[in-house]
Amino acid sequence: MKPLIAACAALGLAVSLASASRAAEVWKTQSFPELGFAIDFPTPTRAAQHIDEVEGFHIPRTQVDGSDDTRLYSVDSSDYRPVATAGRGFDCDRALGAAGSTSTRILSRTALSVEGGKAVDISLEDHDMLLRERVYCGDGRLITVILVSIDSKPEQLSDATAMRFFDSFRLLP
Repeated sequence: MKPLIAACAALGLAVSLASASRAAEVWKTQSFPELGFAIDFPTPTRAAQHIDEVEGFHIPRTQVDGSDDTRLYSVDSSDYRPVATAGRGFDCDRALGAAGSTSTRILSRTALSVEGGKAVDISLEDHDMLLRERVYCGDGRLITVILVSIDSKPEQLSDATAMRFFDSFRLLP
């Protein structure tokens, strides 16, 4: 009888793990009109808000994170409009030029054409991690879409799942 109980317990564990894995594969469009973007994430997601201080200005920043079995997904949005409104200006070219500069190694960097702003796509190796970022800048906002390969597998940065995440990003009016 004990082997049957152990087998049932193992089966129950396997079913719950499989259910959890399937749950992580559910994707949902997350819309953030107040931040000016929408994107598809594997669910569930977590959001955190911070205030960064830049040159004496308080810059609202929001980070939204999700994950599956092999990748971490993140969007980091900073609103620099208070700086621009104060007449200090916000230089997208400078912000995009600095993107990825703190990384250990930039593997590739490509300028992107986007409506309503500028963007750059960067693949990086940073402290034994592989990641890819798309950094969007426009209307005083800087939004970084980040994908991290947990297993440091280069193909996880450009396969169909990665492209679904990156290509689902859209700026909202």
